[in-house]
Amino acid sequence: MITDLKRHYQSTRKWGNVLIILFQVSCSFIPKESTSLDKIYVTEAGFENGGEFCSDFSMSAEDVSAFFNRAKIIDQAGLHANFDYLPCYIRGRAMLDGSNVTWEIRAGGTGKLLMPDGQVSLYGCSTCNDLFGGRN
Repeated sequence: MITDLKRHYQSTRKWGNVLIILFQVSCSFIPKESTSLDKIYVTEAGFENGGEFCSDFSMSAEDVSAFFNRAKIIDQAGLHANFDYLPCYIRGRAMLDGSNVTWEIRAGGTGKLLMPDGQVSLYGCSTCNDLFGGRN
């Protein structure tokens, strides 16, 4: 009886350790709630066909930093369901965790980061109107 209890305890403890390891590993894949960029440079501002109405869209490096700090990582479906895709954009480069990245922000409150390995992260910010000349 004591031997059975000992085996049960050891088995339970082993599975508990496995679950803790799995939880820790899975947490490393949770997207960051905000992204803090360093050495931000704006390299381009422009608009696509039909974007003349927002051709004066611009942001400072401080605005870009605030955008990515407030924005949440979203998927393609969330981008289309919750944000307007406007033709005006600004683009640039920055440092993220020691890597050179390129970024783009659109006037509709969306953005993206392109990592050196080609991975693209999409961002949406519903609390950034003040950065685009509006009020929250």
